Order: sequence, then C-alpha cells, then structure tokens
Amino acid sequence: MSKSARLGADPDLVHRVAEQKERVVVRYEGREIGALVPLEDLAVLQRVEDQADLMEAREALAEIERDGTISWEQVKIDLGL
Repeated sequence: MSKSARLGADPDLVHRVAEQKERVVVRYEGREIGALVPLEDLAVLQRVEDQADLMEAREALAEIERDGTISWEQVKIDLGL
C-alpha cells in the first residue's frame, strides 16, 4: 500500500519505511518528486535495472555480430572531420 507524505512532516517517517516497509511518495510544491522505499524494494529495483542493462548489452553485441562495425576513420570521413 502506498502512502504519501511531505518530507519532514511525519517524525515516524523513517520508522515507517525501515520497519513497517511502507513506501512513501515525496511531494514538493504539489508535485510527486520521488519516493522513500525500504532497502529490500530498492534491491529489487536495482536487480531489474541490471537485467535490463544486460539484455540491452546482449542486443548490442548481437547487432555488432549481425551488422559489423564502422572504423573510427570511417566515422570521421562520414562526418567530414
């Protein structure tokens, strides 16, 4: 369950996030600008991001295998440098 709070408005905020595992949306001037999440949630997000990065790298390597590469000298020629 997601909760919203203004940073500093609730003295129990850190306890709620760290101990009760609540997710808190941080608002500034009426806009949602971030979130405080338990470290376990952050670890999951980081693993998901790492997996996405790995998939993107594999796709780039497959493209190189399929299409080859262009030399730096050719890039400079193509750009008129």
